[in-house]
This record gives sequence, C-alpha cells and structure tokens, in this order.
Amino acid sequence: MKLGIFGLGITGLVNYATYWNHRDSVVAYENNPEKVEAISRHPNSTWEASLRKIISKTKSHKSLTAKAEDLKDTNVFFFCEEPVYQPDGSLDMSTLEEDLAIAQTYRNKDDVYFVLRTLLPLGYTAALRAKLPTSIHLVVEPSFLSDLPYAEEMNPDRIILGVNRQEDAAFITSLRKREIQNHGIPVYEMDYASAELLPYVSLTFLRAKQNYANAVAMLCERYGADASKVLPSLGSDHRIGRSLLRVSPGYGADNTNRALMALQNEFEPASAICKTNQSRIDTFLVRIHDSLGSFQGKTVAIAGWPAMDGDPKAAVAWNYAKRLLQEGAKVIVYEPKETRVEDPSLGVTWAATFRDALAHADALLILAPEDCFKQLPEERLLLAMPGRWIFDGYDLYRQGYFREFHYVAVGH
Repeated sequence: MKLGIFGLGITGLVNYATYWNHRDSVVAYENNPEKVEAISRHPNSTWEASLRKIISKTKSHKSLTAKAEDLKDTNVFFFCEEPVYQPDGSLDMSTLEEDLAIAQTYRNKDDVYFVLRTLLPLGYTAALRAKLPTSIHLVVEPSFLSDLPYAEEMNPDRIILGVNRQEDAAFITSLRKREIQNHGIPVYEMDYASAELLPYVSLTFLRAKQNYANAVAMLCERYGADASKVLPSLGSDHRIGRSLLRVSPGYGADNTNRALMALQNEFEPASAICKTNQSRIDTFLVRIHDSLGSFQGKTVAIAGWPAMDGDPKAAVAWNYAKRLLQEGAKVIVYEPKETRVEDPSLGVTWAATFRDALAHADALLILAPEDCFKQLPEERLLLAMPGRWIFDGYDLYRQGYFREFHYVAVGH
C-alpha cells in the first residue's frame, strides 16, 4: 500500500513521521524543490528528537519529493497543507485545490482515500464530496498541532474522523492500529461538519484559557496583586486545572489566532478572545511607555521573535515592534532558534548574538520563554547593556531577582 502526503509544513512532517516506520511506501510531496532539499539534507535542530530522527533517515531515500509523478499509484492521500489566509481573513484553498487535482491525476485507479488534515472552511467537505467520484473515499481528520509538541501529535489525546461511511473510519483507524492499541488513543467518528468545526472550537477553548490567565494578570497589575501566586492557586481546583494558566505578552497573528478571527463574527467567545488579546498587548505597551517616559529615541532589544508559521509578522513581537517603531524607537532583535526569519522590510535590526542586541539597548523586552532568557546573570547584563530597564512578557523571574535593574513583568 502506498501513502502520499501533501505539504511539508509541521503537520505534513508529523504525518510523515507517524507512518514512516510501518508502511510499505510513504511519499511526501511539496511543490518547492528548495524546501524539499533543505529538509532532506538538514533536519532542523529545533525539532523534537523523535521527529528529527525519522526525518534524518530519509537522506538515503527518495521519499521526500518535489515531483508530482512520484505519487503515481498512491492508495491513500493525506492533505496536510498549512492554512493560508486571504486579506479578509478567509481561508485560501487554492493550494489544497491544486493538490486535489494532482492526487486525482496520480491516484491508484482502484478505490482510494483522500484524508483532509488541514484546517477547512465550514461546509467545505460536503461540497467537495459532491464533486468527487464515488471511488474516492473522503475523510476529515483534523490536526490539532498548533498547541501541541510534535511527539504529542504522533500519539495524540484522540483521533477525530469525519466520514460518511463507517467503513472509511475503520480503514483509516487500521493504518494507526499499533499506536491506537499501544497508547489507548480513543477514536471519535462523526459527520463531516462536526469534524470541520471541532478544531475551531478546540482552539478557541485553549486560547480562551490562555487569555483568561492574561485577563487575571491585568487585574493583578491594576490592584497590586501577584499573578504568580493567584494563577497556581486558581489552577489547583481540579475543575479548572493548571494547564495553560500562564501569563504571556499576548499572541500574534499565528494560524490559531487567524482561525479565531475568521470565526469571531459567528462565535462570540472567539470575538471576546481577540479583544482580550489586544488589550493584553496594549496595556503592557502602556506600562513600557510610562516606565521609559517616551519611545522616541530609545533603543529597545527584543529577546525572542520566533517566525510563527514561517511568517515573522505572525509573531506577537511584531505587534510590539510596530508600535515602538511608530513612536520613534529603534528595535534590535535577537531570536535564538534556527527557524528565525529575518525580514529586512520590518524595519528592525537583527542581531547575530544576544550580546550584540544588548550593546546599545536602553531596555530589554522579553517576548519568548526560551531557556536562554530564563537565567540571565545580572552581572553580565550590567556589562552588556547600558540601559537599566527589563520588561518581561512571561514573568520569568521572581520579584527581587534583579537588584540593579528596574524589572517590570506582566501580572505584577
């Protein structure tokens, strides 16, 4: 049996890693030869070991490809394209449509399966089902990768299958029989519409909990309370739980937030989340401005600018940098991960090292909870940085840790 995977983004690579060890033939296709070459030769050092090890094995195989003809006679196609959004916030389905056409060209002429793992507009699958021949069995298996590490996606909390025939669910389940049995993964069968909707409401709930923590943090800031004490105590209630009850500087326009934005006119909780997120960003910026007196002429070093979904403007750091630049500040960025994308059009300066970012900084703004930012020795900061302000979007340090710096953290 031959499996074909469209898309070498995070979802596609995890799907590839999931089936690599126990399938006769797995081919992953991306219409980008440079990207295929880069992944085949240099497995990214920021991936988890479980995924990196499997991708590394492909160096001696032709299983990652930019040639559509390598998909010939495939029995099961997984469509794992990363979501792309149009300016109005709606999903751009052009890449999926192109891949569907390729799959119909190169598919095995017997019965085949099309498994949709990408985020879909509500109602899309039913319309697609009406267009496809009956020999193509259509399944929706939504990915919940946005808030999961890679290893968790390979052995997820549950598998969702949207089908119009029970036999289709049984077949897709059989492909992962080993993981399902070994890890006790429950499989939920449902109709197409329910499977399409589930990732939206799941991501909404997760982001709602994250935003609730930020709403509590803003309330603590207003009344002099300590969010680092309030939130763990809140989470100790078993009905609430501690997961995701952590403060943050807010969220950028990553795929999770874009999905919420697309739903906010129809789903009130999504709208409330977007408003709370913007409020978190605005109130922290006000505290930074008031502390510095003005942004004009200041140099601010930003620690952490991950390229969310490959787009530097999707990171929350862009929300902060944009305001700083608009009001006359110079922004110098240090991002430790190799996945950083240095976009010169943003108007910021990208530093090769953390020390370079700090060399002329009036203030340090921490916008990522990376380990390298969690244990900054004060004596080294004093030598590296002329300014004496540290603004922490993740509350990484206990109050009083810094004696020579003015330390301002969210939640205090």
